[in-house]
Amino acid sequence: MGATHLSDTIGVLGPLLACNTRLVALTLDQVHGTAQATAAVCRGLAANPSSGLSVINLNGCLVGDAGANALAQALQRLRPGLLAELHLVNCKIGGLGMAAVLQALQPGGGSGGNQPGQFNLLQLHLSGNQLKGAGATLAVLLNSLRKLEKLALAHSDVELHSFGNLLAGSLRSLRSLDLQGVAWGAELVALLNACGPHLSVVNLSGLEARMPPAQQVQFGALELGSVSKQAFLSALFQRAAAAPSMQLELSTPNAAKTLLPDVLAVLQPSRPPSPSSSFWRGIGPSSPRLSLPSALVLRDSGLGDQGLLQLSEGLLRLGAGPLKSLNLDANWTPGTISNLADLQTRHAAVESLSKLVEGLSLKQLSVAGKAQRFGGPALATLFQVMLPKNLSLEYLDVSANRLGDAGMVQLGMALRPTARSPRCASTTTDSGSTHAATCASRASRRSCLRSTRTRRSSTCPSPTPTSGRPSRRTRMLIGRRSLRNSEGDR
Repeated sequence: MGATHLSDTIGVLGPLLACNTRLVALTLDQVHGTAQATAAVCRGLAANPSSGLSVINLNGCLVGDAGANALAQALQRLRPGLLAELHLVNCKIGGLGMAAVLQALQPGGGSGGNQPGQFNLLQLHLSGNQLKGAGATLAVLLNSLRKLEKLALAHSDVELHSFGNLLAGSLRSLRSLDLQGVAWGAELVALLNACGPHLSVVNLSGLEARMPPAQQVQFGALELGSVSKQAFLSALFQRAAAAPSMQLELSTPNAAKTLLPDVLAVLQPSRPPSPSSSFWRGIGPSSPRLSLPSALVLRDSGLGDQGLLQLSEGLLRLGAGPLKSLNLDANWTPGTISNLADLQTRHAAVESLSKLVEGLSLKQLSVAGKAQRFGGPALATLFQVMLPKNLSLEYLDVSANRLGDAGMVQLGMALRPTARSPRCASTTTDSGSTHAATCASRASRRSCLRSTRTRRSSTCPSPTPTSGRPSRRTRMLIGRRSLRNSEGDR
């Protein structure tokens, strides 16, 4: 169920859930509902000693602490290892309610018994709730979830110092980690170090947007100074580079002041800050050479043309590395460029991006526009310099950039197949018509290049609240259990 008009009536599900033994997935995503109605649903789950639920999705429902306590009772009664996904995003649950839910998932069910807990949990989404004071309980739970693949703790005020107790490899199966709005610090790197090699998406964006205006000049942990911030970024980049295909998102408003200077300092081809500081001692020794993640996202971060120029030059100075995907959407200087100095900066930024793609052999580049932040016809330089001779680029997003006729002409000319750079391209024009030209590329790769006024999905999508459909791994798990149950009935 996902329709908001059911919000006042979901309470009637309580008695049905109290006696149903066949239901394997309960999804009330964005149904909202009153606190009383949602609590009635949770009490129905708690009253069922034979529930077969493997997926519980209450995203957007007004659960509150009362509903969370009832849900905790339901989780304690579930058969150990049965639950595969728990979605509680933006449910307005406080610290006490979250502690009760987390304890119910632990070995012993929070009652000190010998039950192994929900050790088969694959996804745990707790974003938008209050986890302050429940960090230690969460750490104990994470030590027992060796199969966990997705963890979302965005905007939860979770206390990361509690993660210092995480066992090495306790999150060895984790693939996606959403920590938007979580303070930066050495403990955050310790959390990443507890993850295994499969970690592919890490989202650390959005903290500044939640700060009071008087504090918006700071970033990450409020007490994190410039030296500590640079040490953190160095350790973060090193950890991200250790994963074969990690996408690291650091998008934040006003990054030109709060983040870019420290990133540029870290990108200098020299030794990172001295490990003698207490911050470095918390995260381990530095490396003499900085590495980068395979995908970096800094979308809608207010870099401006000058920031884009500085960032691309800094990445180019660092030299070739594992970075293969770069998302810089909606970072152009807003408005139409009129004076000569700004126009020269715009052209310099575009030319530097062109050199960056060739110098680092990037496979994906996204520089899409958004509202008043558009590149304009100056992007013709990107097409003239980069596309005709580039052999590595597979995907380029320049949508919503108001290219105009001149830009579209240059784009069409750059896309013409040549003996040097055969490619397969798909182009959507501003009018919506589509022309596709296909030919064999050097490695039989596909290159998708979009140019539209309507903004579409970006090259490197960030973790989003999950949909109501269970994941493929969860469906396979449910299928195996259903087969065992049917064989048992026979």
